[in-house]
Amino acid sequence: MTVRIALLGLGEAGAEIARDLVAAGADVRGYDPQVSGVPGRGRAQRRGGRRPGRDLVLSANSS
Repeated sequence: MTVRIALLGLGEAGAEIARDLVAAGADVRGYDPQVSGVPGRGRAQRRGGRRPGRDLVLSANSS
């Protein structure tokens, strides 16, 4: 079973985390208003007015 992950924040740390997760076989969707998408995958898309279902949500935002 492929793990479906939503990643919030695709800056320096988030982009590296996304690359590693994709390389490990995860289905990663990312969101960051400043960045165009997850390296190797894509941005989160709305389906029927909802976010796609994910098994895990990670936040890689700066404080």
